[in-house]
Amino acid sequence: MTHNARALMFPTGVRVAVVIEKAEVRGSAAGRTRLVATLSGDRPGELFFEVEERLARHFRPGRADCFVAALLPESAMHGIDIVSRVPVGERLLFQLNTFLCPVLATVYGARTIKITAPLAAENTAAAGAVGTGITCGVDSLYTVARYSHTSFPRHDLTHLCLFNVGSHHIGADDPEELEEFRTDLARRFCTEYGYEFLSVESNVHEFAPRYARYYSVLNAAAALSLPGLFTRYYSSSGYALAGFSLSAVDLAHFETFILDALSTGTLGFYSTGSERSRLEKVRTLVDYAPSHRYLNVCNTRRRNCGVCVKCLRTLYALDILGALDRYGEVFDLDRYRRRHSRHLAECWVRKVLARDSYCREMWPGLRKKYGFPWTRVLQEIFRFIRSRLGIYSWSVIRHRLRGR
Repeated sequence: MTHNARALMFPTGVRVAVVIEKAEVRGSAAGRTRLVATLSGDRPGELFFEVEERLARHFRPGRADCFVAALLPESAMHGIDIVSRVPVGERLLFQLNTFLCPVLATVYGARTIKITAPLAAENTAAAGAVGTGITCGVDSLYTVARYSHTSFPRHDLTHLCLFNVGSHHIGADDPEELEEFRTDLARRFCTEYGYEFLSVESNVHEFAPRYARYYSVLNAAAALSLPGLFTRYYSSSGYALAGFSLSAVDLAHFETFILDALSTGTLGFYSTGSERSRLEKVRTLVDYAPSHRYLNVCNTRRRNCGVCVKCLRTLYALDILGALDRYGEVFDLDRYRRRHSRHLAECWVRKVLARDSYCREMWPGLRKKYGFPWTRVLQEIFRFIRSRLGIYSWSVIRHRLRGR
């Protein structure tokens, strides 16, 4: 049995804790350095976070905050306790055991897990860096636009980060190629606009394979791996606060609560963008010139494909705002316009049948501007149903068609 297979197996009816035995700093290849935790118990192996050698001084091998956070979602999902021989910050340990673990137990319908560790002192000095992720998506660029120059200088962004903790493995035909492209795009953005860029590599996806369900926690874990650097970290939320809910499908629906529980005595997390709808964020970006050349929302291709759900959501918003022509460098606008009636019908179909919250938001603006695409709706309904036949039963499809 391979290490990866063992890492993803959870015993039925048997609760064996995952144990963090030790943490240490090791040199890696090509001028990079790793913070490595040796694990035993339920998930034996090594879990690491890797950065450029120049940033290794910000690692703190004497505390396991980042490893506890990385292991938390899957452990909570399966009711498996976490035991760390390496100290964990008192504030973090208190918040996880008192608040977050009981909530995750409710969300996942599992037992409330316990995290046990020696207490670490909360006097870790940080360099005062303020960071956020730089994927160049709508949420990401909104955070950069909003928090680069505030009225509170110590809260202004200094570092833009690319955390490889699982996102490149979602939907991409070639994860390594997509990672390379995103890294190059982020570096160019930082160089052009004067931010420090840093990347964190990790094998956390081997221990936490459901990135889309708990990415807020994994990204926080990556930031926690550098306690000597960050004082504040902005997590770009994809959901409006009005939709706050305890969802097992995506913990980001209650990200504000989660990030508060993951904050330590020296590193505060903030969920940004939840105060705005998607359309409002895009409206902000329309007036943010860097987005005209760097906006990249596609999950499956290097250049925005213009036809996937994520691309179309963004194109709908730009269309409503009359700003399509500003984004000719990043979208194939001729293709979008040639298939315009089809895309309008697709938005209505996804609003009604897929209950897509973004399409629900965009549809009123599109209908007001263009009317109802009667000639294409039936075609798109049948196309949508065909695409779902391999996923859902007829009873589910009938349920959606009846609008129940």
